Amino acid sequence: MAACGYRFGANVAVRLAYLEAPRLRTSTPMLAGYWPNDPFGPEEDAGLIASSSAEGKLLPLAARPALANFERALNQVCDWPAKRLQQ
Repeated sequence: MAACGYRFGANVAVRLAYLEAPRLRTSTPMLAGYWPNDPFGPEEDAGLIASSSAEGKLLPLAARPALANFERALNQVCDWPAKRLQQ
């Protein structure tokens, strides 16, 4: 199972998923990324998402250079589930 949200939307998606807790497999690792000092997706919220699952991971994203860091983060996001599935 995979879910992807961007900034505030990701936090809302995860919180709404917990309303259907019997259907949510919390043993599935969750990866949560954040930009430092982002008021709409703060590190604290991302940390709660990552810690709510087994082997969750928190991924900080540097603000500059934006395009290069965003591409690096997307690559990490894509590689992370593949590595989890190989275990």
